[in-house]
Amino acid sequence: MTPGWIYFRVTSASCPKFGSASSNESYVIDRVSVTCYRVVTSPKLTWLASRDACTNNNERLTVLEPVEKARFIQFFLNTNTAFFGFTGSFAVGASRPQAVWNTSWPASGPDFIWVNGQAVNYDATATFWYVNRPNNAQNKDNVVGLKTNKNFTWEDLGESEERVYICERAYYPGN
Repeated sequence: MTPGWIYFRVTSASCPKFGSASSNESYVIDRVSVTCYRVVTSPKLTWLASRDACTNNNERLTVLEPVEKARFIQFFLNTNTAFFGFTGSFAVGASRPQAVWNTSWPASGPDFIWVNGQAVNYDATATFWYVNRPNNAQNKDNVVGLKTNKNFTWEDLGESEERVYICERAYYPGN
């Protein structure tokens, strides 16, 4: 097992395995969105480094749309004792386009994009954002994270802070 990764037992053999070939620990599965998630707690990485770490493992930082995925992750993190006492935030797969990092938002408002290329749907995800967020404080909030001390609500954050992160990959039932 890789140090710093939190694993959850699952009964399906169709989510990828980590560690030794005999390991029976792997991802947590959301069968509704057919997604396997992996929460990485150590080492903490910047947003760009966490994005690359997920990609290098044939995953991506988690995309929390459609809203059912966001509900699953929020419920999972809020109810799993492994995360009680965590501080800071969890990196997820939304950022502003890098070309406009550290600038003010366009007149049309926030311009976050998921790592899959889709724009964040603010109407559909409004209930997940923390109060008065996103706010692009001091034009430095370039990525989205889940705040541990705010019930894992979404907040726009600076990209250079190191934090834990959540990777995902597709779950293929029956394989």
